[in-house]
Amino acid sequence: MSLSDSRPSPARVIRMQPELFGFQVELNSRRRAFVEVVPWSLRVLGASAEAAHFDLADGTGLCCDILSRLSPENRRTTKRAWARTEEISLAKGIERHRLRLVARIPSVVYRVQERVHGEFSLERSDLQRRPEFYERRYLVADVLKFRAAAVAVSCFKSLCQNDLQARSYADVALDRLESWPALFSPDGRAYGSLRRTLMNLPDEVPGFLLTALRLVQLPRSITDPVELTTICTALDQKQQRWRHPEAWPNRINILLHATTSEIYQAVVRVAEHTDRRLDGMLDGVRALVRYLDFPDLHAGRLGGLVEKAIRWHGHIARRGLEELLEETDLPPALKRLGTPTVSPDFPIPEDPRVRFLDTVGSILKEGRDMGHCVASLAAVAVRGDAYFFHIEFDRQKATVELDRCGRIVEAAGPGNSDNEAVLWGCRTLAECARAALEDEPSAETFALLRARFGGSRWLEIAEVLHERAGEKGSDQTREY
Repeated sequence: MSLSDSRPSPARVIRMQPELFGFQVELNSRRRAFVEVVPWSLRVLGASAEAAHFDLADGTGLCCDILSRLSPENRRTTKRAWARTEEISLAKGIERHRLRLVARIPSVVYRVQERVHGEFSLERSDLQRRPEFYERRYLVADVLKFRAAAVAVSCFKSLCQNDLQARSYADVALDRLESWPALFSPDGRAYGSLRRTLMNLPDEVPGFLLTALRLVQLPRSITDPVELTTICTALDQKQQRWRHPEAWPNRINILLHATTSEIYQAVVRVAEHTDRRLDGMLDGVRALVRYLDFPDLHAGRLGGLVEKAIRWHGHIARRGLEELLEETDLPPALKRLGTPTVSPDFPIPEDPRVRFLDTVGSILKEGRDMGHCVASLAAVAVRGDAYFFHIEFDRQKATVELDRCGRIVEAAGPGNSDNEAVLWGCRTLAECARAALEDEPSAETFALLRARFGGSRWLEIAEVLHERAGEKGSDQTREY
């Protein structure tokens, strides 16, 4: 080790200066970040970055933004000593000043933002930061009284599917929120069973799932957390990755009338058949809903549907490849076992424990041998909408599905079970995909690939990543 490697890192000197309506954070007398209250949000300025706005109750987001402005280097390469000592001390100081500022804010404003911020949303609304929001007295009262109203404000963009023009966004949005129960209705009109469900929303139901209620009309008020979570999960799965849409109306009709005891028994039955540990209500319900994704229809209750699903999944393992091929939704010209699937953009590990399923026949054989429904997804792989891998790790097997962006969609062992091969395969493939899809691969990325591949294979992948980064840079600077 050289002398330069043994030198201690330079000390970071942090100063925090309170002001009347904000505070200032300074690092080494060079980098500064300014925080001020702008009704009704916390605005962060400085350190050569655009201004950012945060809810008054969003202490975590405020702290992370300030840290990123003061330390713009790659966060993954930052030393852990800095994260454990100085960053923790700085975070405490930021939180102390935030509490000092919000103490001067009207309590109703902070309480509304606290409730709205507590509901997770992928596209969080900023309506609660606008002064005109608090002119709607009845809307403010509903947010403080009903949890579903806070969900409607937080997830407003998802509920309205971003169909509002930016010019009239605030006024139109606030007008629509005045009748917020209607946002959860498929036809835009609130009905009795929906109102009773929203007014008595259980705390155990995740708010982000509640937005899926706009896809169906409830035949009864549902206030049991297990029943409501199951229905919302089924609706959410239908939007994201339901493989057999023709069977969805049948499934949701059965789940709309399923009782808590039926759902518990169904989850236990699926767990026993797939040999999986389903910890937590949401995990069990998700596994149940995914297991019910098969083409056959059912006219009875949930218990009978689960038994039919078990027989269907088990029947796949006893069928021939030619028979499975006939049931795929491929065009006649592509209904061949040798039809290739689209290869991923990221490098496939040269590891005998990882095998890419590169033909229709390999996918059908995987589904038959593993006893799950990947055989029904051959057309998806041929279109390039997903990539499938067979994993063998520690004498265990698994199938891993990635989407076209390299994100893990689903992974399962034999009979949809969980095992160590599932965890190892997901981690390995996610690391390779993430490293290859970065715009500017970092030194840590190349170190990860070197350790993962080694030898000449590592050099080949490095050259591809450098070329890809150069192509992206030239595309950004090209004039039209």
